[in-house]
Amino acid sequence: MRKIAVTLAFAAATLVANAPAPANALPNTCTARVVGVHSGTAKCNSGTGKFRVALYCSSNPGTGLGRWVYGPWKSPGSVSNWACADHVLGAKYDRKN
Repeated sequence: MRKIAVTLAFAAATLVANAPAPANALPNTCTARVVGVHSGTAKCNSGTGKFRVALYCSSNPGTGLGRWVYGPWKSPGSVSNWACADHVLGAKYDRKN
């Protein structure tokens, strides 16, 4: 009887250890771009999770020094827009589950 219990416990542990991990759900088919001097946009067309636009803004573009600012988190199929008072030097997107 003890041998059966040990065998069942081992089998159960093996099933748990080999169970597939949940898939990471991230937006995909994403783009980000600078729109004019002071704003930018990001869009993800498919997937799940959330995304947002991230803009690199600088009050003195000649130095390249600036800071990142972030738009609102959105679901795929929508657009995340943001603006800053300074010049936008670059745009990218952030994603999360």
